[in-house]
Amino acid sequence: MRKTWRGLMVILLILNLSLGSASLALAQDDGSTPYNLYTGDPYTKDPRELITQEYFGNEWVNTIPSKGKVPSPYDYFGYLPGSPLRLTPYTEMYEYYSALARSSNSVAMINIGESSGGLPMYIVAISSPDTIARLDQYQQNLNKLADPRLLGFPANEKAADAAAEKMIAKASEVKPIYWIWGKIHSTEVGAGEMLMEFAHRLAVDDRDMFKKIRDNLIVFITDPNPDGTEMVNTWVNRYDKEYGGSSSPPFYNNYTQHDNNRDTHTNSQPEQLNLVKAYNEWPAQVVLDIHQSMFLLFTFSGMEPTLPGIDPLTQTEWQWLAARELNQAQQFNMPGVWEYKYVNMYYPMYQLQMAHLRNGTGKFYEVFGSASSSTKTSAVSSGNRTWYWYSPKPYDKEKIIWSLRNNVNYSQTAALTTALEIANNRETILKNYWVKAKNAVSAPGRTEIGSTGNITYPYGYVIPAVQKDMPDTVLMIQNLLDNGLEIGKANTGFQVEGKSYPAGSYILKMNQPFSRLAFALFERFAWPTGSPPPYDATAWQYDLMRDVKVDRIDDPDILSINAPLITDVALTGTTSGEISAGYYVIDHNSINNIVTLAFALAENNFNLFIAKEADNGVIDAGDLVIPAEQEGVYELLTDLVEELGLTMHSVSDEVAVELHKFNAPRVAMFHAWNGVQTGGWSRFTFEQYGVPYTIIQNADVLAGNLKGKYDVIFLPDLAYRSFVNGVSGNIPRVVDYGPVQTENRLGGLGTAGIAALKAFVDAGGMLICNNQSSGLPIQYNFIEGVSTVSGFNAPGPILNIKPDLSHPIAYGAEETMYFYSAGGSPVFNAPEETVVASFPAASNDVFVTGFLEGANIIAGKAAIVDAPAKDGTGRVILFGTDITYRWQAFGSYFYLWNAILNWDDLTTDGIAPNALKETGPVLEEPAEGDLEDEALEQEEPAEGELEQEEEIGEIEEPGESGEVEELEEITDDIEVVS
Repeated sequence: MRKTWRGLMVILLILNLSLGSASLALAQDDGSTPYNLYTGDPYTKDPRELITQEYFGNEWVNTIPSKGKVPSPYDYFGYLPGSPLRLTPYTEMYEYYSALARSSNSVAMINIGESSGGLPMYIVAISSPDTIARLDQYQQNLNKLADPRLLGFPANEKAADAAAEKMIAKASEVKPIYWIWGKIHSTEVGAGEMLMEFAHRLAVDDRDMFKKIRDNLIVFITDPNPDGTEMVNTWVNRYDKEYGGSSSPPFYNNYTQHDNNRDTHTNSQPEQLNLVKAYNEWPAQVVLDIHQSMFLLFTFSGMEPTLPGIDPLTQTEWQWLAARELNQAQQFNMPGVWEYKYVNMYYPMYQLQMAHLRNGTGKFYEVFGSASSSTKTSAVSSGNRTWYWYSPKPYDKEKIIWSLRNNVNYSQTAALTTALEIANNRETILKNYWVKAKNAVSAPGRTEIGSTGNITYPYGYVIPAVQKDMPDTVLMIQNLLDNGLEIGKANTGFQVEGKSYPAGSYILKMNQPFSRLAFALFERFAWPTGSPPPYDATAWQYDLMRDVKVDRIDDPDILSINAPLITDVALTGTTSGEISAGYYVIDHNSINNIVTLAFALAENNFNLFIAKEADNGVIDAGDLVIPAEQEGVYELLTDLVEELGLTMHSVSDEVAVELHKFNAPRVAMFHAWNGVQTGGWSRFTFEQYGVPYTIIQNADVLAGNLKGKYDVIFLPDLAYRSFVNGVSGNIPRVVDYGPVQTENRLGGLGTAGIAALKAFVDAGGMLICNNQSSGLPIQYNFIEGVSTVSGFNAPGPILNIKPDLSHPIAYGAEETMYFYSAGGSPVFNAPEETVVASFPAASNDVFVTGFLEGANIIAGKAAIVDAPAKDGTGRVILFGTDITYRWQAFGSYFYLWNAILNWDDLTTDGIAPNALKETGPVLEEPAEGDLEDEALEQEEPAEGELEQEEEIGEIEEPGESGEVEELEEITDDIEVVS
């Protein structure tokens, strides 16, 4: 018996050793010990050695296939994707994909343009060799499905359906495109590594499922943010080990940061424009956008409310494909995969809406991880260990050790699941796409039930030829054309719905494939009552944001009006009057390009003046008046007027209005390292309009004598305490790349810096406070009599305001103007003489579209304030919105430009600056809340930091405030918003 027992023990010991340390860990698995006791060799060839629990891998991803001379990422780089302390910069990814395409006839590279930084943007196409050889033919056939009119619809619907069905039946003629985007947010590092392995696996793996995918599908892969991937991965490789995986890079593109996923359709950046133009040429039936934040893998399946106009078939495809991914995760025993309760698809500027509004289906993942390649231990919240119907197999341990390879495996498994599902249902996906395209073309006059109630599609939209602001009108039309919408220009005048339109008016007819996009961009929607809190902005309407007149047409006669399609539109100026006149006058009309012309003239040392009042229709307040006697000024003016789309006329030798000489100010823009995103939008906006500025940082402010160097200081949209506290934590101090650099980004202004800003204002400087930064001069008593209003909720609606038309900041305005209220924007109680613009006194007149609670609370309150310094001669301008918002709020930019143009002449009747007091400025503490003199501690987590024992956010809700979550509020950490 003893010998038998000893023998059994030997057998068990041998068996245990043969199973390795995995069995030891599994026996005591509490989530805090890796199953293979992995020690961190970054050069292993075995993916299983890089995961921290056996169930974080599976048979699809646990091995790396090989085929001839086609290099795997390991072959090419010497490490596996998902290895610790090693990320692949974009330039190296490009080289790898190029090598893959050269060595495999199942892979091709398609160039789609360049990034802002000049890096190549491309599509990696993967399919069967025959398909890759005939990609252009597949593209042509997919475009026939994308535009049913090419097959005779709607005139001959039966013949069109027959032709489509015949094409769809043969994989040799048409295959769906499954387009995967990874790393639009470059600090979400996993997707870039995964997709290299994904591409190689699809190209060479000879298992049946991979053959089926190649035979029935075309897979596209694109990195939408090349500059960011290069910046982030280089930075992380440099600092990750030294700083314990808590060093998030300060920049991951030049301007937009996280908001590049709010730039779709606006297309302010080359990357988004390249992508949307490529999508219009290569219509993808399914798009996957991979992000990284939630625990462990969230897959989008829809959530209320949905943007009205998204096809019901698209919404059912969300649920179908997500359900298949959850099902596959359960087959592989992979915990923590869930759907539904996270985010909706209401805001049309998300990158994924590019697909939805062009009849495709969009999916996105949020995979657990951080801006690091390190392996970390984290606490798991109770919510993430709780069963819900949308999370049927939650992770069940209180702690988790998570590696980048785990992340790679989860996203790769889910992406393969969808690829296989599309391949298994090739004809269904294509038939759905055909039906959705037909639905779009036949949309005019149809009524549907959407998340906001009944919606009826118009027959078209008319953009009248005569507009107050033609430059913004032309920009809008060009943007619509870039997005693939068809727009015609009427050669003769026409009448519709009892209204006459002149020749040159533009017509957007709704019987076109992208009609849903036009509907989304122009229609007004009210956030449905009882819906979860908004995830992002609730209003965006192109015409309202840009102050452009667009008429909705519900008369089918619009479809028969002759308006030849245009491919582009250009600015044209208007010049009238005598060359030898005494003065040239440039009409203001709230046109943003006025500021461009003013600074261009000043740069060339020409004098110009601003009219302070109107003169019987000859001159309006705010018009630019340029003496004609200056040699060479006419030639420059006519060039600028044509280029900028302005209107110029001449007047006699006498100008019968009071003029203010434009003295070009020395403009500084404060750069806050915990406000990179909104500051980036401000930099971009200033640069687009040619407004010169100098970046200043903490050290520049603390050095003092600001008025000796600058006339105007612009503060970015950032909470006032964030200016004081700044950035802290165990992160690199030096930033030596990107658009702004520093020797030390740590710390904030402290109260010494606030005192320096106050001294600047007291000495006669203008401080422009964008949105939340308005709290700084209020709290620190730069001004008096101004406070903020509470008790309302305005998560990104469009509202009405009433400007004071006599005030220089409101030059060019009309009696009532549209005003976008960014999430968390302040509203002011202010003395009447300081109010530039206020909300209507009647609460029913405040709201236009989006979502607003508390209209009665903000009615009659101030939206823009011009307050004199409490202790000096300068001025403080408070904007109750993000005045440089996302390259969208064109209709409000002119308030900012007016402030800058009139920086030294804002006094009007009833407003006089206080005399400088004999004593120097005294910094008073804010009335509420104490901040220590040198309070440099940051309230938010350090940038990008995922604490070793941090509490992971629960999956029930992203937040409960109902306000738009701004990136700067969490300093540049990886936010939950994607």
